[in-house]
Amino acid sequence: MEEAKKGVEDRGGCASVITADVRDLSQVKVLVDAAMEATGRLDIMINNAGLEYPGKLLDGDPEQWREVFETNVLAVAGRCRAAVKAMRGCSAEGRIVNVSSVASQRSDSGCYGATKHAVNVLSATLRNELEEDSIRVTNVMPGAIATNFARNFAPEFKADILQMAGSDAEVKEGERLPDEVLRHVADTLGERFTTPGT
Repeated sequence: MEEAKKGVEDRGGCASVITADVRDLSQVKVLVDAAMEATGRLDIMINNAGLEYPGKLLDGDPEQWREVFETNVLAVAGRCRAAVKAMRGCSAEGRIVNVSSVASQRSDSGCYGATKHAVNVLSATLRNELEEDSIRVTNVMPGAIATNFARNFAPEFKADILQMAGSDAEVKEGERLPDEVLRHVADTLGERFTTPGT
């Protein structure tokens, strides 16, 4: 995040780094309050935090399911509510962008797909509730993106992707892949993966 902050500043922008658990709505309020204090307004909220523990439903861990639903659904609802309050407070013609997934359109995409379908429903509901407001809601449903989202996937799966991309990077469960490896995957397997910036 510090590298991203520096990149923004190198291009003449202003950025801050704050870490928080998005499942904790009191921490979400701290994030929104910090943005309001730093700039005096909130014009956009991008709800992009997401989590998946892939695997068969019957083999799943209910605590992991809870974490996925809290991160992917309840936290989105809480951030939307906090954003609308702040945007109304500063009379912003605001924009809320909720990141869903193409998995939401599949009927067999497990807990993850269920959470992303819920994001679609939340977005549509919020859009209707804000019809007479200056705040607009956008729902984005991307496919596979070359990010560290897959850090909870089985090492064998990640190793197969890296092998297809011609990379010999070492894969360790739970660890992040370096940015250059992710860029290589996106460049090499562009028909299957895209980069976050495209």
